[in-house]
Amino acid sequence: MKFKQLLISTIFAITTANAIPSMQDLESIFKFWNQGKLELVEQKLLPLAKHKQDEKSALVAQAYLGQLYLYDLKYYDKALEWLTRSADKGYGVALL
Repeated sequence: MKFKQLLISTIFAITTANAIPSMQDLESIFKFWNQGKLELVEQKLLPLAKHKQDEKSALVAQAYLGQLYLYDLKYYDKALEWLTRSADKGYGVALL
């Protein structure tokens, strides 16, 4: 899980600048993710993924939400929805 967190944080740092979610937001989300508090992670990511004022950061949150649904919660329909939203708007990390 630590490698996954490091990989996601690195990708985030490379692909975004001055965007919401901030690194502080992500650190708290990853802390909950590592503790297995997946419902709390979902609760924190959903508003960020729906954030209309900062589309770039919403794309990042959408990709993370899709990964949460795909790999951890096994909600494949929701994973496809969120990863597709992010990828359709050009966020390449969502394609991984």
